Amino acid sequence: MGTKYWIAFQLDAEAEKRDGKTYRERWSALDDAVKANSSERWSEMTSFHIVESNLALEQLGVALKKTISLAHDRLLIRKLDSQAALYFGPKPGGALKKLMDYVLIEPSPLLSPLRRAGLKYNG
Repeated sequence: MGTKYWIAFQLDAEAEKRDGKTYRERWSALDDAVKANSSERWSEMTSFHIVESNLALEQLGVALKKTISLAHDRLLIRKLDSQAALYFGPKPGGALKKLMDYVLIEPSPLLSPLRRAGLKYNG
């Protein structure tokens, strides 16, 4: 049995002018990555998935962040059974940290395994 996560995202339609990939291409790549990295998923909402995956949170983050424009798109992944979450994208407003004080927005010295896995903050 895998770990359950929710995944929320917002893709910037204007980012295609700067990054070379269209909104539809990035949305499809992200959706395909969610499918490929989950054994079960609920995806009846446009920008929100609930999934079960055999990957650790950090591994799932690495797999999904490759599909978005880190400079323009936003991706938030939360592990359902604990207070653990990852955020990728432009620097978020302060309310995110206030509401989810456990969310990892930027790597700290304690998170060197995340850095080795390719997680980098781009904000």
